[in-house]
Amino acid sequence: MMRSLSGKPLVIFVALLYPAMMAILWSMTSHDYSSAHLIMKELWWVIAIIAGITYGLSVLTQTKIHFSNQISRQAWVLAIPIALTIIGGLQAIQGGGVVWPTVTSVFLGTLFVGIGEETAFRGIILNQLGKSMTATRAVAYSSLLFGVMHSVNVMKQSVSATIFQVILTSCIGLAFGWVYVTSGGNLILVIVMHWLYDGFLIAPGASSIGKNELGLYPALILFLLAITFTIINNRKYKGKTLAEIGLT
Repeated sequence: MMRSLSGKPLVIFVALLYPAMMAILWSMTSHDYSSAHLIMKELWWVIAIIAGITYGLSVLTQTKIHFSNQISRQAWVLAIPIALTIIGGLQAIQGGGVVWPTVTSVFLGTLFVGIGEETAFRGIILNQLGKSMTATRAVAYSSLLFGVMHSVNVMKQSVSATIFQVILTSCIGLAFGWVYVTSGGNLILVIVMHWLYDGFLIAPGASSIGKNELGLYPALILFLLAITFTIINNRKYKGKTLAEIGLT
């Protein structure tokens, strides 16, 4: 039954399943979203289970997961805001008052977040959408679903903060989606980028500084890059499906 699930039905299934699993995670913690470092410390193992379920689903549905070793120019450009986030995170961690077991839990938890979310939204959803629509639409729709998935975070933060996060994560998904496509389906690459971005954004919460002071600037750059990548790649892959450019 599961092996016969593909295309848009699989997209809908994953798009509903992932928020449902995240809702379960939020129901298991008393912390709000601003204390994400404590949530990671408390529930990294739940995030690991979600990542395992997601990867298992890709295997059961026989979804072709790409593991290219290519790194496109756009990936190197996207490395700039990632690097800024790392710098901001390191500054905070080096500022003193660091709870290192919590920092370790953050990087463990965000690794599984990267594995789960990239497998779901780039590995499964983007590839499935790319079977029947152009690369631009597939990247755009998968990114929108990625952003909407974060609306479940309203369980642990305000509505306004959640709306902002949905918009931001949709743009981040757009940037990651194009890096995935232009790098020949390099899922490991986007997992690592996702991991580093989240890890160094959240880890400073376990320091005396409490947050990544540069966090907003990389986010703005990510937004601008997402738009730029879309304009460039829409021209480059105009009218082509992922299969026609060598993916799926």
